[in-house]
Amino acid sequence: SSLKYEVVHRLVNDFPELKFILNGGILTLNQAKQHMNGDYIYEDEILPPVHGVMIGRAVYNNPLMLSTADSEIFHTSDPCLTRREILYNYIDYCEDIQSDNGIKRICSDGKTEQRVSTSILLNAMRNISNGMRGSTKFKQSLNDLYVERVTGRVGFLYPSPREIIEGAMDCLLDHELDAPLGNKIDP
Repeated sequence: SSLKYEVVHRLVNDFPELKFILNGGILTLNQAKQHMNGDYIYEDEILPPVHGVMIGRAVYNNPLMLSTADSEIFHTSDPCLTRREILYNYIDYCEDIQSDNGIKRICSDGKTEQRVSTSILLNAMRNISNGMRGSTKFKQSLNDLYVERVTGRVGFLYPSPREIIEGAMDCLLDHELDAPLGNKIDP
């Protein structure tokens, strides 16, 4: 069945005391803005704006689509980070998550604690190279470096995200890694 955005938009008027966040099928920031700015038209009727929009799969497939979200949605400057800065911030995050203070889950035996695996952490950021020369090699290198280490062929049996991501970054061009993303807005 297709998503019925108009139903959610009409609920905004029916229940003004509630906040409505639209979730599903939003593929671009422009679509998100339409739903939140009161520009959503259904059968020649302009419908009231929703209070927010969740974007899932589209961001997973193209995480840098959010690099202009601050300027496009909130009319303020974007952080203008480079891909290199984003990757190193992500490495820091991974190291924190995998540290003794990081998130752990209890395994099925009810006793053993397990940290978030490197493979899960690597999956979450593999698409950051979309649109870059060397993107396919970067993704393949993430996989190859991980497999080499997990199988014990090279390095430690439990690879760190840092060594894998830094190794894979060698497949990308420096000028593309170091180009700022986003927009600066003059005050």
